[in-house]
Amino acid sequence: MGFSKNKFISDNKALSDNLNNNAIASNNNIGSDNFSQNTLMSFNGCFNNIADAIAMFFPSMREAKVERYRAETFYRIGLKAEHIIKILGIQINPIPPKGAIPLFDKLSLEHEEKMHDLWAKLLVEAATSYNPIQLQYAEILSQISSEEAILLKEIYQKQSQISIHDNIWVIINQITGAYGKIHSVYYNGETFNRENIIDALYPIYNENSTSIILLEKLGIITKFFNQRLSNSRQPNEPMIGVYLTEFGYSMLDCLERKRINEDERISE
Repeated sequence: MGFSKNKFISDNKALSDNLNNNAIASNNNIGSDNFSQNTLMSFNGCFNNIADAIAMFFPSMREAKVERYRAETFYRIGLKAEHIIKILGIQINPIPPKGAIPLFDKLSLEHEEKMHDLWAKLLVEAATSYNPIQLQYAEILSQISSEEAILLKEIYQKQSQISIHDNIWVIINQITGAYGKIHSVYYNGETFNRENIIDALYPIYNENSTSIILLEKLGIITKFFNQRLSNSRQPNEPMIGVYLTEFGYSMLDCLERKRINEDERISE
């Protein structure tokens, strides 16, 4: 069937005839002229001026098809990934289709250039040593902005500097204990308790930050409330500390661990 001026519906009459001649539709009394014409007219109304609507809400699509936009985005991220591979001398392997297709599906929709570096790092990680959990990391990256990404890196850097960096959720659970009892935990030469654990966490002063709320909802971070007595608190001491969950830490560790000291070279 050739396309006429309307790219979506070429010939209302022809489609109506097809519906009317359909035995199943006729037998069920849903293939009448009235039904077919009214339905097709409704679809016509939906698609009127659709190009203008796309241009209004998605200006990046005005000059290019969605496929072209996604290909160009993937190309830009791919160049960054190639740069990382060359700088670090990494040996890569083909990503299996089960991983490659979902990764492309997510990263090719990224509209923030500030997020391209993270996507490139994830792409390199998948090509270096593919693991299905990387698809979950891609899902998270697709739901956050550069603002949340910057915050996550800051929390990771803080958490990776302390002796309990990759075991902090276990230590905090032990400190909390049963029925809220106070416990001290000795780990890697340090004693942690309710009074000093806040110093090991990333401090926040506004627990209602939309970034904090989003990252909590995604299961990437969690909060620990300052338990010091009010008379022992220092001025401007944070009321809340945040830390990466086990899943959150594994994601940031995947993206940053191997290249944390190479950022300057990579960004050149």
